[in-house]
Amino acid sequence: EAKEMSSAVRRRYQPAADADADHRGDYDPRFTIPEHLDPKKKKPSIKTVALAFALLISGTVLLFCYLLWYFGRLDLPDNETRGTSKAILILGCITFAPGAFATMILVATYFRVDGFSYDMIPED
Repeated sequence: EAKEMSSAVRRRYQPAADADADHRGDYDPRFTIPEHLDPKKKKPSIKTVALAFALLISGTVLLFCYLLWYFGRLDLPDNETRGTSKAILILGCITFAPGAFATMILVATYFRVDGFSYDMIPED
């Protein structure tokens, strides 16, 4: 009995003859993301896309208006010049930054740039 047990302990692992028949090359189904969970294939909501582009456009318009005022092409009433110009600048920055961020991620993911996915954009 002792001899049989020692031979059983010394057996080496041998893979089955067709163990890798289903896993040719780099493809291994155990480490792939199912399609319904793949963040690159999950489309963002229309509300998210609309908000991203609306923030980008409104921020660009506000910053452009500030530049027009700064270079003297846009006249503001004298008693409201200081407060209005700063408000335009601040609102332009506040709306442009997240709009540019979200739009950049949307466009990069649409063109399948590595490292970008739709789940990088916060929703709701």
